[in-house]
Amino acid sequence: MNDNLAMEARANRLRVERKRLGLTQPQASEILGMRVQSWVRFEKGSPLDQEMIERLHQAGWDMRYVVFGDDRSAPKLDGLEQELLQLLHAVSPDHQAGLMYLARAFALGYPAQTNAG
Repeated sequence: MNDNLAMEARANRLRVERKRLGLTQPQASEILGMRVQSWVRFEKGSPLDQEMIERLHQAGWDMRYVVFGDDRSAPKLDGLEQELLQLLHAVSPDHQAGLMYLARAFALGYPAQTNAG
């Protein structure tokens, strides 16, 4: 695959991943702290740097898929899981840690019931 086709394929996978996560271009650009116009350039083929890749990965993006085109090993998110991820992304990055703290505390206090034996 030539370089132009490879860049176009990565740009398409970036767009597919953003849509899989239920994010708009403005929401995606906010994750990286940039203007929407800058984000659009990435979806047209401009390369992401290592820091951007890491930030998107930390925000829940499947960057192995975006960068390398690897088959998705993780199961698809159902509607509730997508909504939870959208709510996390709706909170400013400065407050996401607090939201995660609350979610962990809630999960510890109300663990899922399992049918053991």
